Amino acid sequence: MKTKFYFFHGYGSGINSSKFIMLKEHFGESFEMKNEVWRLNDNIGKILSRVYDELEYEENPILFGDSTGANFAYQLREQRLNKGKKTILIMSAPLLDFSKRISKMEFDENIQQYLIKITQPNNAMLIIPTRDEVLDQSMFLAKNNFKNLKILTLNDTHRLQKLKEGVGIEEIKKYIAEHSK
Repeated sequence: MKTKFYFFHGYGSGINSSKFIMLKEHFGESFEMKNEVWRLNDNIGKILSRVYDELEYEENPILFGDSTGANFAYQLREQRLNKGKKTILIMSAPLLDFSKRISKMEFDENIQQYLIKITQPNNAMLIIPTRDEVLDQSMFLAKNNFKNLKILTLNDTHRLQKLKEGVGIEEIKKYIAEHSK
């Protein structure tokens, strides 16, 4: 049975997420891939609860969250951790603290209510764009002392085009392999 790999897309993305399509191309043969689609009017708490139930008996699933989806993936990983369950967590251009938004783009209030403030992420891999025009990622670029945090920086913007082109895939594979043990 293949390990489950759940992807949580970012704000404004969805079923056709180009990052999910790229990840599926690179990891689809090794893992059971799922794009966890959410919409602006959804109850994110119910979605996370459903996914938690789906993963209840999984020993070490992979959660990959992009931007807003990173916040949701982190919350789900924490729920599993509180029950003593291991989870591999990877986050790209993560929205971990809403106050770090630098974009003036409107952000739906329904989704805002489901975001938590994460100031000390740990036990995860972060893919951080050095030219993020949506979020202030300076705390990660400064490489502060975070607990068990692998930070991969890419000279890219929030949309992480280089990741979609395959840059960083080998580092992701290595991270998953090291944490699958």
